[in-house]
Order: sequence, then structure tokens, then C-alpha cells
Amino acid sequence: MSWLRIVSCLFPVFFCTHATAESIRTVVYALPHAQQDPDNNYYVRLLKAALEHADGSFEVQSTKEFMVQGRALREIGRGNEVDVSWSMTSPEREEILHAVPVPIDKGLIGWRVLLVRQPEPLQLQQRNKQQFRFVQGHDWPDTQILQHNGLRVETTAEFSSLFAMVSAGRVDAMPRSVLEFEDELQTVASSLFVAPDVLLYYPAVQYFFVAKEDKELTFALEQGLQRVLDNGIFDQLFEQEFGKTLQWLEQQHRQVLILENPWFSLPERVRTLQLLQPLPSHFEHINWQ
Repeated sequence: MSWLRIVSCLFPVFFCTHATAESIRTVVYALPHAQQDPDNNYYVRLLKAALEHADGSFEVQSTKEFMVQGRALREIGRGNEVDVSWSMTSPEREEILHAVPVPIDKGLIGWRVLLVRQPEPLQLQQRNKQQFRFVQGHDWPDTQILQHNGLRVETTAEFSSLFAMVSAGRVDAMPRSVLEFEDELQTVASSLFVAPDVLLYYPAVQYFFVAKEDKELTFALEQGLQRVLDNGIFDQLFEQEFGKTLQWLEQQHRQVLILENPWFSLPERVRTLQLLQPLPSHFEHINWQ
């Protein structure tokens, strides 16, 4: 066989292989703050599952350094090294980024236990609402929600300082979602406890966020998430991650302080409403004047 014939046989193989490699898109997500093993992160696993079930070829990798949420979203908006992140939605965030409209947390981001200094009931109704001090991140949507409901909120930009302020007695409690508190009690909040008698609740969800101009990734995530919803993989991953926490809550008798979130309009999000996890029916709703 002549060399020309050998080359002509090999060229299509080389060309196809090269073209296939070129067609795989790398999708970069922001490495979650304080997450030791991103492969065990629920959001990373859901992201990978969605893209695996979407049309097209994608590989997923993290940034090389940890990023707090605010920075990750800014990097997406600037078109820098991050393609996708996940966050609680807000009008400001949806103004600058595209929110993929599937509630990846089923609304659990709005279920808030209170981290406190002592493992004792807070008995909120017996406390002065105007003197009770909460702490939240300065740019979190939660801060606005708490303030809108007449709660006193101190803020800081430094994540670890939030927990230190509770531990030092500078504030009375730090609301943390049921998605977050267990890992934090093992790390940054190891000196704190969960108040056993109360839960804050407001309607809120987490979405995957991408750049508005990134139509390819937007379509792939919407398509892939719908497919994993339809085939049950979404619920499987959700149950693996949060099933025990929901069972733990179901076995408790908590008072629920329901807060208004004027920036989240349920009637306009029928699909989201259908996917929200309902509160345990035996929880007692309370007022705090």
C-alpha cells in the first residue's frame, strides 16, 4: 500500500476524532465555598446529570479556587472564568444573569433554622422583636426579606464573621437554610447549636445562573433538567442529599414564623410552585409582634 493511500485512509479518522474533541464544551462552575469534595456536592452532581441528559457534549470542571457566591455571580456576568453557578434568586440577580427556571432546591433555601449560642428554645414570642438581632451576609437576598418583615438584621461581608458574631454574642441568631446548616455545624459553626423550637419560612428558590448571552448552556440546562425531572433522577439526587434532613424535621414539633417575600411572585411561577417541598403539616404557625 502506497504512503498516499495510507494517509488518505488515516485522514478521515484523524479529522473525525479531532472534530469530536472540538465539539465537547467545557462548562466551568465556581468551586463552592468551604466544600471539601465538590464531587459529593448535590448541585455539582445535578449539574452533571442535567448536562449528561442534554443534547450535545459537555464536560464539567470547577474553578481552581473557592469562590463566595457573590463573586461567582459577578464572574459569570463579566464573562470571565465561570460559566454557571447556583444561588437563591432575586430580581437583581435575574436582571444581570439568566436564571434557569427549575427550582433545584425545591424551595428548601427558604426553610431557615436558627444557629444560636446555646441549645435552648428561643421562644420568640416572649422576646422583644425590635431588640432581637439576626445576622446575614450584606449582599444576600435574605437580608432584604428579613428587613422587609420588620426584623433587625446586622450584616457583614466576611462569611466566617457571621458565625463568629453569634458565638461572641454580638447578635442573637443566624438563620441558615436546611440545605446548609449540617455541614456548617461540622466546620465554621462548630461552636453553635440549632434552636430546637422554631423555623423561619419564606417562599424562595435556588436556580442555576448563566450569562444572558450564553444561549447554548441555557438551552442545555433547561432541556437536561426537564429530562432528569421526567425520568426521576432529579428526585433521586434530592432524596439522597436531603432526605434525612427532611425526616429529621418531620419528627420534630416546631413553630414556624412565616415571612413575606415580596420579590418572589408565586402566581407567575406555576411550574416552580408545583415543585416546592411542602412544610410539615403539624408545624404550628406563629405571629411575632
